[in-house]
Amino acid sequence: MNNKEYDIVIVGGGVVGLLFACALQQMDTTQNKLRVAVIDCNDLDKQAELAEDYDARVFALNLATQNILRHLGLWDEIEKIRVSPFHHMRVWDEGGDGLIEFDSADIAYDRLGYIVEQRALLKPALEKLKKTFDVDLCYPRTISQYTRVDENIEVELDNGDVFRTRLLVGADGANSSVRQFAGIEKTGWSYEQTAIVATVKTEKHHDYTAAQRFLSTGPLAFLPLVDGLSSIVWSADTAAAEDLLALDDQAFCEQLEQAFESHLGAVELKTPRAAFPLRLQHSKQYVQAGIALIGDAAHTVHPLAGQGVNLGIMDAAMLAQVLSKAIADKEFNPGDYALLRKYERSRKSENMIMMGVMDGFKKLFGSSWRPVQHIRSLGLQLGNRSPTFKNMVMRKALGLSGEIAELAVGSERVS
Repeated sequence: MNNKEYDIVIVGGGVVGLLFACALQQMDTTQNKLRVAVIDCNDLDKQAELAEDYDARVFALNLATQNILRHLGLWDEIEKIRVSPFHHMRVWDEGGDGLIEFDSADIAYDRLGYIVEQRALLKPALEKLKKTFDVDLCYPRTISQYTRVDENIEVELDNGDVFRTRLLVGADGANSSVRQFAGIEKTGWSYEQTAIVATVKTEKHHDYTAAQRFLSTGPLAFLPLVDGLSSIVWSADTAAAEDLLALDDQAFCEQLEQAFESHLGAVELKTPRAAFPLRLQHSKQYVQAGIALIGDAAHTVHPLAGQGVNLGIMDAAMLAQVLSKAIADKEFNPGDYALLRKYERSRKSENMIMMGVMDGFKKLFGSSWRPVQHIRSLGLQLGNRSPTFKNMVMRKALGLSGEIAELAVGSERVS
């Protein structure tokens, strides 16, 4: 059994947890480096292993996230693995003739974002932590218990090791054990929907357009990948999703093509289907003395706009920034509640706004009531005729407005 002391222990070695560790080290320019450990129950090397087949889990990254990755020295490596930009967005409604289209050229950008596989983010971050940064990586390891000892927190692992830390960061997902240990309450509800994800080949090229059709049972999105492939995210009411998952590949593809109105022609599955339940969830607190939550441990949103991972990565960048700005203080304590509250204040309101917008869209477009269908169809048509409205939406989607972390600021700043 080994007893080790750290300034910060991060529970969760997914995208948000690893990027937070990278951001801490990147922004810490003092001679006394923070002592940091990352704990995860999975084999991260296996999760980050590259393969010819596409990862079932892909993310739509906005420009703020790209800036963060670039500042962390990771973007060039991510591009070498596999990245697909998208320049256009097309959204239309099953219940009427409402349609809205966005083009990055209208706001003088060459892209609206990028579609990136989960492992394309994990691998460069993991390698940088191993080769460049002084971070202890502990995986696969499960946590036996957490214990408060004076102003510190002790984390006991399944092998008997005990990590004592001044700050415990929960980056361990929607079912966060850190949040449960802290006794932080959460609000939210199940959407009673399941997201079906897979990689598909289509008869027609996607033209680097992210397209989404709102169906009465939930939204269906086709996200452009390289080589003309697409990643689908079909969020359907649970009963409908179960029926779709029970179909053989050919029958599923026929349903998929029909649901997408043959917009990209015939569809062929290139990977097995995966599925996960959807819910909205928000922690009433992001921090306590000695504890901070980031990413899905703090909030989960509906995937209809692909904003979940962007919110989590901005959490990581902002928490790292708050800690890094305070480290020069001789009395620096990363677990100080007043310090951690600065992070909470900066992110909670931003996240709640995005969650509210996504939840509102889900409810608006999920209604089959005829008057609501007419209103949203008219709204899409009017929005599509308004360059001012479309430009405002695109600039917000870039992720560069509002209060953002310094790492998210690139050569452009959206006012």
